[in-house]
Amino acid sequence: MKHTFFSFIAISMLVISFGTFALELQDWSIVANKGRMMLTASEHISASRKGEILILSEKVDMSSPKSVIANYYWLLKNQKLSNIAKLYTSKDGSRQKFEQELSSKRLKLNKFSSLESVRITGVQKWDEFSVYELQLFAKNKRKMNWKEKVVCEKQCYLVFDLLENTPASELLDISKMTYLESTRVFGDLTNKIKFKNKPIKITVHHPDSGVYKGKKLPLIYRLDLVRYAKSDVIDRNVNCEQYKTMDTAAFCQFLRETEQVDSADESELAKYLAQVTGKPGASVVTVNENKTGSMKSVLYSAKAFVILVNKWQSIKLIGYIESDLTRFVLFEPTTKNKKTLPIQAVSFAIGAESKSNKLIYGSNWEDGYLFFYNNIFMNGLNRSL
Repeated sequence: MKHTFFSFIAISMLVISFGTFALELQDWSIVANKGRMMLTASEHISASRKGEILILSEKVDMSSPKSVIANYYWLLKNQKLSNIAKLYTSKDGSRQKFEQELSSKRLKLNKFSSLESVRITGVQKWDEFSVYELQLFAKNKRKMNWKEKVVCEKQCYLVFDLLENTPASELLDISKMTYLESTRVFGDLTNKIKFKNKPIKITVHHPDSGVYKGKKLPLIYRLDLVRYAKSDVIDRNVNCEQYKTMDTAAFCQFLRETEQVDSADESELAKYLAQVTGKPGASVVTVNENKTGSMKSVLYSAKAFVILVNKWQSIKLIGYIESDLTRFVLFEPTTKNKKTLPIQAVSFAIGAESKSNKLIYGSNWEDGYLFFYNNIFMNGLNRSL
């Protein structure tokens, strides 16, 4: 979620006692079916609804990310703006960016003088980076959620990114969402997770980690993928009646239905996209593509998506995982000119009574699906398969 940087302020503080947010390695479930863990995560993370109030500090310990944040907001609150830039790292240009924004007067830093208190509600560590989730309280009783990112080598520095939405920030966000949900449903699963089969281990490093020489704390995911048979390939030229399983028949029908869409009819395209994504009013669909040697997710309009799918000659099913309500299927399309595209994911709504024979090129309203269209996670999975 984006917030306006100029609207107001955060305080951070030197912590007298920070036991609530001791950052230990936590294990949790992302996708599970009747208690069977199929996709899990491991990360140094801590979160609390109550949070912890921090105390502003004039002094700073540059070896502590919390202390750096505390001093940063103390300087802002006391309007000692000339001392702030030194708290930003210069390795990625953060210090220079801050100085430019400050000199241009685009940062309304005078509003920070109205800050009353700040509460830390969560912390995530990823390699040398620490991301702090904050609640900021102003004297007029207004409240805002905010984040600060710190990078630590021998010393710690702030990173200037203005909460930009990137694959890295998105991966942290969806990991946090699934961590909170798993903790609510299952409690603490640290060192308690067992798999039916040997899972695929996906280790991912922060994309900016190579610039720094601090402690590496990667994000680790484990995927217990149920593999399809090598013969589970759907060909456009084969009659759909020859496909007997729910998954293969559904993919064949998907290819047939897309062929029949009139890409010049806007109303028909809108209806098709709502059906194929499972979301009324959807305007785009996410597709994985190969870009400059790596996999990246791209948003397609309905017309562009129909044109893309109609170029597919065949679909190879790779494997699936399931929650109690949704099956997530991974597959690889091959075009009519024999070009193999990156791994894609679709969903099937499943339940206790019956399983759907209609695939959804979307999440079926489950967060677990979002991992399969995150650039960092999918490139890690691609390396691990």
